[in-house]
Amino acid sequence: METLVVATILLIGHALMGAVDGMYLHDLKYALHKHVDSFTEHIAHTLRVMAMIPLVLLLFALNTGGMLLWLAVFVLILDILFQSWDISLERKSRERYGGLSTAEYQIHILSTLFYGAALALALIAKPASAWEWASPLILDTPHPTFVSTIGWVMFIGAILAGLLHLYYLHPKFRSEESS
Repeated sequence: METLVVATILLIGHALMGAVDGMYLHDLKYALHKHVDSFTEHIAHTLRVMAMIPLVLLLFALNTGGMLLWLAVFVLILDILFQSWDISLERKSRERYGGLSTAEYQIHILSTLFYGAALALALIAKPASAWEWASPLILDTPHPTFVSTIGWVMFIGAILAGLLHLYYLHPKFRSEESS
């Protein structure tokens, strides 16, 4: 199986884990955006979903090279920093719930493994010439249809998730109490 197809399957795994974690646990069950003590974690999640938008566009929807490929690497580095910040916030942010549940730890680990492997394989799949600064921004050979289709679906999904995260930044969603 082609490396990029495997990367895309892993990206789907990440999206499924992210849907359970983000939509169910973060937004519905815990409503992290509503509480003063977990709002900073919501900001970290907002930054992460915003980073996913260019990553899926530049690595999966389009077959990029040159400056656009290096832009994807830069955004990936930012995302790693955002994720590290997110992890550092979770203990305090989740005190009101007794910390993270075992199930949520498992979801986080699987999601991170899927996402990291998907991005690593997508980068490995790039030909050496794509890494040259003067390489065409869009490479001549398009991604397989499966890869680009999933890339565009994930791109649209990330935009929608990003808009929801931005919407939840509004103060009307937060209660004044803290744990």
